[in-house]
Amino acid sequence: MNNLIKEHNTFASIYQLKEVIIDDDKWCYIDSETKDRPVLILLHGTRGNPFVFWNQFNALDTKLRLISIKLPLLHDMKQMSEGLLSLTQKLSIGSFNLLGTSIGGYIAQWFVYYYPENVEKLFICNSIINGDDLKNPSYFFSKYILPGIPYIFIVKKFH
Repeated sequence: MNNLIKEHNTFASIYQLKEVIIDDDKWCYIDSETKDRPVLILLHGTRGNPFVFWNQFNALDTKLRLISIKLPLLHDMKQMSEGLLSLTQKLSIGSFNLLGTSIGGYIAQWFVYYYPENVEKLFICNSIINGDDLKNPSYFFSKYILPGIPYIFIVKKFH
């Protein structure tokens, strides 16, 4: 257990939390800043924070530019999606891969609904979906959900 705490603390000392104000809302994130690599944006769950993905940073930062975002307290999915789009624009990111866990997965689905042209691959982990929220669920599932299954696909693609 002490080794895990030490590894996490080392990670937290290397990757400092940055912040950007978008429409009066504070968006915080950590960024591996490897600008010459494909981008994977990570959205945490309800009780998480950007540092929950520290093992992913340690495993994948030589292959990807990783950006883990602290989700602001917004309750409107359109506003959340617009804010995420603005953040990626401020960071000069065009298209990217998007991974969300729990509520982060729900937000990721909404982002792809509003801005499908910005997301290359969508990975949803341990999340929810309300079929009534999507106008064309069969297209959404075939284009963005099914390509990420099974889990081994993620390992082969990014490891």
